[in-house]
Amino acid sequence: MPFTARLPWLKTLEQFDFTFQLSIDRKVVRELAGLAFVERCENVILLGPPGLC
Repeated sequence: MPFTARLPWLKTLEQFDFTFQLSIDRKVVRELAGLAFVERCENVILLGPPGLC
């Protein structure tokens, strides 16, 4: 029988706990969420260690 994770269907940035990972810059996340880089035909590269930190 498959396992169901029971994750919430919708999760917004307003609900995200930025205190969980202090290295995340809220301003950068919100700017990327605005998708302005798409209109400017720019790429976004996300780098970091593998796994959960």
